[in-house]
Amino acid sequence: MSASICFKENFNSEKAKGALEDILAAFEHPENYARVQNAKDVAGNDMLKHMQIVFPLLTQIKMEVIENYGFTS
Repeated sequence: MSASICFKENFNSEKAKGALEDILAAFEHPENYARVQNAKDVAGNDMLKHMQIVFPLLTQIKMEVIENYGFTS
């Protein structure tokens, strides 16, 4: 069985690197950093709470960035 991967038009490795850099910068932005730290504090050491609280927040921040590259949520 063959798997096909769909890429955005004109999305190359340089744009991917830029997107990753922008995502990491968004995570380090003071407002987002505080939000993530607060979510981690709420989740504590409970992995299930991390999956319910922290991961969705990180996904939300990431989605805000990749929309600038033509991807939709």
